[in-house]
Amino acid sequence: MRLAKPQPPQELKPVNDWVKPFESFWTQQADRIKQRAEEKASQAAAAAYAEDFGTRAAEQLEAYARRQAGLDAGHSICCRHPRNKKRAGPAFMTG
Repeated sequence: MRLAKPQPPQELKPVNDWVKPFESFWTQQADRIKQRAEEKASQAAAAAYAEDFGTRAAEQLEAYARRQAGLDAGHSICCRHPRNKKRAGPAFMTG
């Protein structure tokens, strides 16, 4: 078996310069593929959950997952969540 000889960095610079513009494109493509795969997996899990526990329970679980994803990303979805600065709603709902 023949191994490739390591090349000095200055000889690899032209290759790096040529590949660099494509880096952001492929990163975006990989992110889109990952997002789509996660959506498909989530849909499959929701369908299985609905089959076991009913449609209403699956909808509630999906709504909960969306809220959690928003909170993890720093978005304020639930107006009564303690992380939120502004509290909304009647006093009995904000406790």
